Amino acid sequence: MLFTTCRIGFIIGPGLRPAHVAGPQSVLGLHPGNKTVHISSQAGFVTDQGGYAIEAEHSFDDAPDLDLLVIPDLDPGFGQREEVRRFLQRQVKGAKLVIAIGSGLISLVNAGLMAGARVTSDETTLSALTDADVESVRGQGPVQWGKFITAGPSTGALEAAYLALAALRGRWLARLAELVLEYEPRRRYDAPADQPSPPLPSQPLKVAVISPPWLYSPDIIGAVDVFSALPNAEFHYVWEQPGASRSIFGHRSRSTLSFDLCPEVDVVVVGAMLPWVSANENALRFIQRQHSSAQVFIGTCAGALFLASAGLLEQKSATTNFTMIPLLAKLGAKPEEDPVVREDKVITSAPAVGSYEAALMAIEQLYGAEVAAALETRVLEYRPKPLFGVGSPEKASLSLRFAASLMKPLNPFYLWFARRGRQFSQRQQAQSR
Repeated sequence: MLFTTCRIGFIIGPGLRPAHVAGPQSVLGLHPGNKTVHISSQAGFVTDQGGYAIEAEHSFDDAPDLDLLVIPDLDPGFGQREEVRRFLQRQVKGAKLVIAIGSGLISLVNAGLMAGARVTSDETTLSALTDADVESVRGQGPVQWGKFITAGPSTGALEAAYLALAALRGRWLARLAELVLEYEPRRRYDAPADQPSPPLPSQPLKVAVISPPWLYSPDIIGAVDVFSALPNAEFHYVWEQPGASRSIFGHRSRSTLSFDLCPEVDVVVVGAMLPWVSANENALRFIQRQHSSAQVFIGTCAGALFLASAGLLEQKSATTNFTMIPLLAKLGAKPEEDPVVREDKVITSAPAVGSYEAALMAIEQLYGAEVAAALETRVLEYRPKPLFGVGSPEKASLSLRFAASLMKPLNPFYLWFARRGRQFSQRQQAQSR
């Protein structure tokens, strides 16, 4: 299976939770032979309640045969449609593996495919399946039963993807993925089970997500998942002009608003982008314009280099992915090797799952530790259980560290463009004095 093509399909529809698509794609997409498609009732964009869009390339009727089928959270009404039931019954027969995340499990149960299965999911889904012919498992991470892998949300979705990658492509590649994505999450808060949840803030939280072409969406999607748990969160996916574009290793999405039309926001989220974005003058002006009003800036992975180019990390502690940490000092920042670093209103983090932890830290900064703990424990059910425990260089073998280092040839390009952007930002700041 190492060199063959593997066709992976994600069902998307109403109730879409983008983190359950982009997160697993960040893991599965590391093998070039893994080809991903997105499937819904009809081809076209499917949008979550906050405005994040993923394009379905196929309908249920014209979807190709799949080696791996992924069923993320879906609106229960959509998951029970006859077209979904028929599609599942047809695809499951030939698939090598099937992943069900969160309420995606209900779709499999309704299709009559899980009789006697040992399963896990989020607490709401497991409670809804009390009378179903399944054995529910809690607190153990993803559960595999034959070709079926079931998982809860957030870290559960990612760990299901690592399990599938190991089965399809071998454990070495799955271990490399854990290192490259620095999958070493940790719970930062504790919400006792007998303690009532604090009221969530009702005032809208306005969030801007920098969304250029070829964005690495896993670096922003954790933050989107966290902030979406708040009532009345408002998202603006901003770029020079709104429009559709493809993300790295993943799906087509779209920006929804231009920089010029974006209102003042409370939070700005930046993930890894292509190197040239750090010198994009319109993007840098946008950050400078938001700086006085925004309460938090989040830079995940190479997003931290962009914040440095915008002048937000001057003499501030910061982090990024482990191969880029030495670049921070060359851009005026104080490098730290912690996975998440906060100084003043800037939070930087390691890649992918670091987006979750940076956003939870932002919630603590904005609303207090009790609210952050409630979201982490009860809403996101953030219960990491890494499969291999090699999410940092210190824990990885020499061969894994060498393979991960092959990404370093891009670093000179990131540094060159970030330096240009920083020079532009310094000129702009000098002119405004």
